[in-house]
Amino acid sequence: MIKLRKVVRVYTWVWLLTLLMMTMLLRNTMPTAEISAEEPEFVIVVCRDHTQDGKIANSYQRQLQQISVLLKSAAALTSRTLRFNIVSDTYKTYEEVTNITQAWPIEYKQRIVFGDFKRIYYPPGTEKMKNMFRLCATERLFLAQTFEEKDALIFLDTDVLFLRPPEYLWGHIHNFTTEQAIGIAPCPLHVWPAVQKGKAPYTLRKEGQEKVKFPTYGSSGLNAGVLLMNLTRIRSFEGGWTESVINIVKKYGNKLALADQDILNILFSNKTTATHLYELGCEWNYRPKLCSLGSNTCGRAEVAGVGVLHGAALTFYNGIEQKFQAVYEAWQQYRLEDSLSEFVERLQATLQHQVGLRDAPK
Repeated sequence: MIKLRKVVRVYTWVWLLTLLMMTMLLRNTMPTAEISAEEPEFVIVVCRDHTQDGKIANSYQRQLQQISVLLKSAAALTSRTLRFNIVSDTYKTYEEVTNITQAWPIEYKQRIVFGDFKRIYYPPGTEKMKNMFRLCATERLFLAQTFEEKDALIFLDTDVLFLRPPEYLWGHIHNFTTEQAIGIAPCPLHVWPAVQKGKAPYTLRKEGQEKVKFPTYGSSGLNAGVLLMNLTRIRSFEGGWTESVINIVKKYGNKLALADQDILNILFSNKTTATHLYELGCEWNYRPKLCSLGSNTCGRAEVAGVGVLHGAALTFYNGIEQKFQAVYEAWQQYRLEDSLSEFVERLQATLQHQVGLRDAPK
């Protein structure tokens, strides 16, 4: 049974990587219905943790490495100009991020344009939220105020990378109804925190078995790693966006183990506010739990492949989900001047070797 499960898992990944290869090689001949003429805009939030506690979860260098891989995957899979806005604690941090592309070949360097420096901003009454969960993680909730001059942005966690052209993700903003203000992917098979005596051990939330102490969106909840944001509508959110966030923090306090993600789940947990949410496909926030139980559980990925791979919970580093780590490391080692088809072939071979496909029964 264990061997069969391994075979199923590797076939899932080889199949997903085959779709990835097709996406990469045909990216310039794909239908353009999903692509708008405007410049896609993304935002990354990064702060330097000065606690020096040695934990990889708080490592600034890890975040820089992840951002480097994220930017490289974006540049390699597009022929468009992409704007990346960096929100950080200091100008030095901003410079270190924007210098990542300095040594790139000019063709790819020109595809990534950086916005002006934006300092971390917390509205009055929310300042203490800066230290909830990981440092500055909750800043994503206040991007509408940070970028008062902009209409729309896509927030990306530092632990994501692209497997399809970024402009296809941007195209989903144009699928919003006139009521929808934010696009977030569901979180099926998510590990939710069960709050007990102020601590938050993680347990798998199953259908019909409520493990959390607050309401969540639908039956699956939401994952905050990728957020498509109509900033104009967020600024005019019914009841006030910031006011709603403050009220949730006051009501649920230390039950918010995942901070911004828990807040978004509570915010969109009722039918009225849910009308302002665009449900992004799981292929645009493909997390470990979607393929770690023996098969792919994101049906939409079967059609077009994975769009954004999300190495949540240190998956790109902790060695537990080695398939995710292999994809990340392959991008890390990839040189932009190299052939993408050769890159995918090497990655397929790595994944096959990892789980012993060559020894599987025919």
